[in-house]
Amino acid sequence: MGMIGAAFGLGFILGPASGGFLSHWGYAVPAFVSAGLSLMNLFMISIFLPESLPKEKRVHHLSEAKRNHPLKGLTAAFTKPIAGPILSSIIVFSLSMSMFESVFSLFAKQRLELSAQNTGFILAYVGVLVAGIQGGGMGMLTKRFPENVLVRFALITLTLSYIGWALSPNVVVLMIVLVPLSISSGILSTLLRSSLSKAVPTNETGEIMGISAAMESITRIVAPALGGWLIGSLSSAAPGLLSAILIAGLTIYLIVLQKKHRLPSHIAEADLSDIGIDVFGRSCFLSDPGCSMVDSNDMEAERPEK
Repeated sequence: MGMIGAAFGLGFILGPASGGFLSHWGYAVPAFVSAGLSLMNLFMISIFLPESLPKEKRVHHLSEAKRNHPLKGLTAAFTKPIAGPILSSIIVFSLSMSMFESVFSLFAKQRLELSAQNTGFILAYVGVLVAGIQGGGMGMLTKRFPENVLVRFALITLTLSYIGWALSPNVVVLMIVLVPLSISSGILSTLLRSSLSKAVPTNETGEIMGISAAMESITRIVAPALGGWLIGSLSSAAPGLLSAILIAGLTIYLIVLQKKHRLPSHIAEADLSDIGIDVFGRSCFLSDPGCSMVDSNDMEAERPEK
């Protein structure tokens, strides 16, 4: 997932810089080039991307999919004990990041009076930071720190970074603020998507990732309209402040969720070798998809007092 995220980060480097360069010949040119790249991507997927589902299982899955209502899988995904909160977190995070990405050019023009070319170079700078943390930094971080600690750190850092973005008075301050914003968003993006893929049985991975992609697409529809309205009706700081409120609310929700999933008293005397934690630090059984091993000393500390 880190390498996939780095690939997106690379696109975030080349895309804004190329768009800014192509805008010399008109604002429609980057759009036409993007359409051509999308068409080329479609042909490459059709030719080179192999089917991941074995042939002998396709008939069974297709017949099962026809029997189920399309919305049944969607509602079931949100009720899963581990995958549900991860999916909800991805939606909130995606809405905040989509707002940042979609209205940043408007913010840069209204607040800092930057040209399209300069805005493109700043977004490319963000892409370099994101690609760096997802391509190389995540491996080192996950080896040194538990995933739930990294998620908490990234959520708090991203909240403060959104506030800093909203209140940036000049380009220098903005460039400084974008460093923690890019790093924390890169950490969250990688860990949440990776954890979601592991939070369900292997035969449900495609379905849950498809639901996640669909929900993220919806946020990319809502975010530009909402962000544009906020800038036009309130101020250039409004999208950043709303994004900060969203992530702060998500942080509080996950803290409350974790406290509700402490080790229950009826297994306080049980062998803790079967107990682990999920990406949010909640206790779970290692037999559950998405549950990881935890240091036994940490789990001992969670035993309810008699």
